Amino acid sequence: MASRLGLVLLSAHCAQAFWWPWTPPPPPPAPEDPLCRDLKRVVHHSRVYCDVERYGETTFRDQFGDKSTGFAFGNSVCSKRAHQLRLVVRPRSTRDVSAVMKRLHSRWPAVPVSMRSGGHSYTCNQIKKDS
Repeated sequence: MASRLGLVLLSAHCAQAFWWPWTPPPPPPAPEDPLCRDLKRVVHHSRVYCDVERYGETTFRDQFGDKSTGFAFGNSVCSKRAHQLRLVVRPRSTRDVSAVMKRLHSRWPAVPVSMRSGGHSYTCNQIKKDS
């Protein structure tokens, strides 16, 4: 009887050590947006951000050396509309701007384009849904 009880207690102890508390495995990563993957192929020196929320939390340095996060420049109201975006391209050259615009025009004509920089629409009209 004692050996049988010891076996049951040992089994319960092992089960507790390996199964409780059980946490489910993390979900698999979401498949990358085909538009985002395509634009990554055509840019040379620029970054393409497929995860807009992560981009908004990323810290950058501007041309003056000041730090800011992705959407923290210009009118802060525009940052509240950033969830409407599909992806973000941060061009570092006119060559990359040209490559992105040509690719959008030739292969993705239905995708709207939003531009954001100094001097563009204080009321955030330049931010288009799913652009």
